[in-house]
Amino acid sequence: PYPLRGGWESLRYKLIVTLSVVAYPSRILEPKMRDIKSHTGNNVEMTCKAEGRPTPMISWILANQTQFRGQNTDKGRVSVSAVGTLVIEQVSVYDRGHYKCIASNPAGADTATVRLQVVAPPPGIVEEKKQQVKVGVNQNLWLPCTGQGSPQPTIHWVLHDGSMLRHNRPASDTRILVYGNGTLHIKDVTPEDSGKYECIATSLTGSERMVVTLTVERRESAPQIVEISKRITALFFEDQLRLNCSATGDPKPRIIWRLPSKAVVDQWHRDVKLIDAGEYVCMARNPAGESRKVFKLDIEGNPPVINGYRQNRTVIKDVAPKYSRKLIDCNAEGNPTPTITWIMPDNIFLTAPYYGSRINVHHNGTLEIRNVDGLWVANCSILRAHLSFRGPKPQTLAHTSAWPRITWVQTQKSHMYIYCEKMARLREDGTVHVFSHVHL
Repeated sequence: PYPLRGGWESLRYKLIVTLSVVAYPSRILEPKMRDIKSHTGNNVEMTCKAEGRPTPMISWILANQTQFRGQNTDKGRVSVSAVGTLVIEQVSVYDRGHYKCIASNPAGADTATVRLQVVAPPPGIVEEKKQQVKVGVNQNLWLPCTGQGSPQPTIHWVLHDGSMLRHNRPASDTRILVYGNGTLHIKDVTPEDSGKYECIATSLTGSERMVVTLTVERRESAPQIVEISKRITALFFEDQLRLNCSATGDPKPRIIWRLPSKAVVDQWHRDVKLIDAGEYVCMARNPAGESRKVFKLDIEGNPPVINGYRQNRTVIKDVAPKYSRKLIDCNAEGNPTPTITWIMPDNIFLTAPYYGSRINVHHNGTLEIRNVDGLWVANCSILRAHLSFRGPKPQTLAHTSAWPRITWVQTQKSHMYIYCEKMARLREDGTVHVFSHVHL
């Protein structure tokens, strides 16, 4: 170069620089609206490719309005890859909805929407859909109903009377409840529980039903005797015998007794006598069978004996001078102590002790007759007498100057006359109760 005027210091240089800034807004290359279908349990990927300068950042707004900005590699079920792809693992019906992809840079933003449809089958019931169930009376019943599906269905039952029952909601009948797994439990079933029971499994995807027809059968069972009384019972003469015998079974058994006399009766009770000793058989019967229990009755005591003779009836002939005083012994022994009664002519009964104008019966049973006149035939008997009379209506007989006269008509058409010292009372059932001394 040639030197310029003024020297090198006056030399100047000029540099022109042209700067070009190239930028354009984000643009998503996917369709603005698209649909994706998936079955429950599958993994779903939603791509969102975009271009622009500078490179756009990809964000997602989920169906539940949750926002993912940029790459998200958390170990959760939902994540965003480095290229902006939204990944949902194990989708369920709760994941369905609209998902928005947003691509943005300083020059602008773009959006695209993905509609996710999750296809799920209706809920199912593991058990057979139609069942016939038969049970016996008083049994406990469990009817399982296991629901399956995604989402997990809820279970409720419609009972035979139309009422609805769910878990943790008590029924009006405390015998019936539903467990958390859907099982219906009925305690102590009765014939009235028979009918149709419907289990319904319900979820967002639909419902499923199971129908159970329940029949409660009366199953016959043979009688089983529940023994209450002692197997061997000891009583004294004229004690009251009471033997208890009950039985279980279906249908309810009928109880009958076989007496020592071999007679069969439905019920039997009275004051025991010596002839009542022996075996009593309780028999419980129903159409399913029979059960028996034997009870033995022992009666403490000895039968009465008159003057040492053990025959049922002893005839003794005796004579006495006319107008004399005659004593006839009737010495009775037995346990318990017997009651002595003399049967006089005309069937007049005199029970010891008795004292009359001419005739006495002493405590020891001896009959005393003063001024014997004519032929006398008397029987000494050992018995306990109960005087009763069937009358037309209740009435009270009071003491009067004249003795009331009571007539007993026996099967032999004979009569017995009894005079009352104080009074007698006629009960409402027509029975007259003589509660005074008896004179002849």
